Amino acid sequence: SWVSRRRSGLLVADSGIGIVVEDIKRLGQPFQTAGEAGQRAKGAGLGLSLVRAFAELHGGEMIIESALGEGTSVTVRIPGLVQASQPEDRPSAQVIAFNPQR
Repeated sequence: SWVSRRRSGLLVADSGIGIVVEDIKRLGQPFQTAGEAGQRAKGAGLGLSLVRAFAELHGGEMIIESALGEGTSVTVRIPGLVQASQPEDRPSAQVIAFNPQR
């Protein structure tokens, strides 16, 4: 997974298996998970619903985009959110490793 701050919002993406359209429609609702039964049992279905609620409380939105076999990205846009300028010796995007097995 990687995280990037864009002018338009915060983007979190992975290069995983992707999410089918039927599941994307449900994600962001409390206690809704994606994938096959075994994969659904691994989560509570609260993470994206909290992200969506936080974005909407601030007049923003959460956008989920996914391609099967390629991965998924979630973008959170909040109006008026301005990215602080980065010193020239620091990259404008940060890559953060994510390992859910730890």
